[in-house]
Amino acid sequence: DELRTFLRAYVDALTLRHIGRSKGQLEQIILDAPADELEEALTTRLDEWDETRADKIGIRESVQAGAAIAMTVWAASGVTFLVWRTVGENCPLCNRMNGRRVRIQSNFLEKGDTVQPLFDEGDEPLEGDPRKTNPLKIRKAIMHAPLHGKCDCLVTAGG
Repeated sequence: DELRTFLRAYVDALTLRHIGRSKGQLEQIILDAPADELEEALTTRLDEWDETRADKIGIRESVQAGAAIAMTVWAASGVTFLVWRTVGENCPLCNRMNGRRVRIQSNFLEKGDTVQPLFDEGDEPLEGDPRKTNPLKIRKAIMHAPLHGKCDCLVTAGG
């Protein structure tokens, strides 16, 4: 029963994330595109989704699902704290999160928080991806990784 409840809640959350991201992208295009270019801009985005979206969702959800499952198991096992950890080649935003510790039912970040990039000594800002070199404004509470697209961070049991 607990597994079914968890899976139902996870699928519901995935559905809401997917709808929210889709709606947000389309609304931004509607706001930004001149009226005479709106149809073309929307068609371009839909074509992009057709070509790349499944892979992007797969990458994000593999991290998201793993973290959600781990947290559920840890909570049932009595773990009381979680620690955010970077893995592999991380970006300055992930550097800032590395080592952050919270109670297991708490959020690492709250809606409205801002994550300031933390550059390693000698690092230059990453060209071509301002999301990873500029402060990141948090749009919804974050209980576990991922922080952003292509994030490969994870959350570990912390006591």
